[in-house]
Amino acid sequence: MPIYQVIHGISLTPYQKSLLAERITVLHSTEYLTPSLFVNVIFHPAEPVGDFFLAGKPYNNGATSPNRIFGTVRTGPKRTKERFDNFAKKLEAAWYEVVNGPKQAGQTNGASGHGGELSKEDRRARKLHIVGFEGVITGIENGVVLPSVSVCIPPLTAGSASSMHDAPLAYVARVWATADDQPTQADNEGTWLKDNMAFFKEQAEVYSDQPFQDLLKELRERPDLRKLIE
Repeated sequence: MPIYQVIHGISLTPYQKSLLAERITVLHSTEYLTPSLFVNVIFHPAEPVGDFFLAGKPYNNGATSPNRIFGTVRTGPKRTKERFDNFAKKLEAAWYEVVNGPKQAGQTNGASGHGGELSKEDRRARKLHIVGFEGVITGIENGVVLPSVSVCIPPLTAGSASSMHDAPLAYVARVWATADDQPTQADNEGTWLKDNMAFFKEQAEVYSDQPFQDLLKELRERPDLRKLIE
């Protein structure tokens, strides 16, 4: 967890997808102190042109479908709206840098590599229409129960597994945030990492699971994560 879904109306090359997935992973991992193994990014082609309506009319006069990024994330007291607002801006900047090229002084974002400013049509096609977030109640990922959250609804349960090879890839329940929702509680990553360290090591050492070997390496090498488990 989290799961970021990138719905793109423009065509993205494999390199662009890889680069954007890396940017999203680094941004979330460093902002919310989440190991990279638990940051998921999925790309979906947008609906057919003309199927998305805005203000009762086909988006962009039916010329293109909008680009969107939606994140399914944990929320909590420290994950305020202001913090998510700022994070959304970082995701937006990452999108434009990947699809348009790095911003240079005195130029609109994306002019680099295009022989000057983008055309009005290109700019509309590459526009990021929405960055949005929704909250997670609970879930299991890679055989590990997500860090605890608290919310005033009946809890969900899932069967335990001795290794990630016996566990579902993801078991997730979601709620759409509203003004009346009670926020779930996040930000206990340190306790969660310590509680699951034996499982992480088992997967890496007993099952020779490469993603978990990479996880242990990241925990050793990243000062921000290492501090959580010391």
